[in-house]
Amino acid sequence: ICQVGLLYYAAPIYLNELGINQSSIGRVLMVYGLSVVCLAPLISKQVDRSRRKSWFIILGGLVGGLGLLSLYHFSGFTAVLAAVFLLGLSSSLAGAAQSALALRLKVIHTVGTGKAMSFQRAADKLGQMTGPILVGAMVASIGIENGVAVTGGIFLLATVLFLFISKESAIDTEWDEESAALGAEDS
Repeated sequence: ICQVGLLYYAAPIYLNELGINQSSIGRVLMVYGLSVVCLAPLISKQVDRSRRKSWFIILGGLVGGLGLLSLYHFSGFTAVLAAVFLLGLSSSLAGAAQSALALRLKVIHTVGTGKAMSFQRAADKLGQMTGPILVGAMVASIGIENGVAVTGGIFLLATVLFLFISKESAIDTEWDEESAALGAEDS
């Protein structure tokens, strides 16, 4: 919701209102992709080595939520550029950890990894479809800076909720040790 709502809806409209030309708006949006391409592989290595995958998801949520929330206090081209970069950093932190954590949950082994991963992908796509609609509704009712800031606040609240409900004790440590051994044999 946050990624598509900011990148493909709010940021282009806001930057256009500031009088920024289309090519510069495109360059701002490219910052997200560049940050993910450059940072995600480095962060993914750390995620793979870590036993606490949920911390990367929480850190990603905090970074992304604060990046969006910052548009309440700061405005202008640089503020949007920073928010887009922080959203890319957030995706890099949380993206790899989400799948890695999900694949280690006991319930996933009951349901099956294929079904579980398709459910996760469907939830991602649902969020991408509803992002512009929800952010657009907030922008129409409370303005662009406030709408994006509220989206960031909701992102932070969801992150705090995840902090309290995620229990890595539900992780299948036996399966995790087996997969680590298989990974060591493959390398």
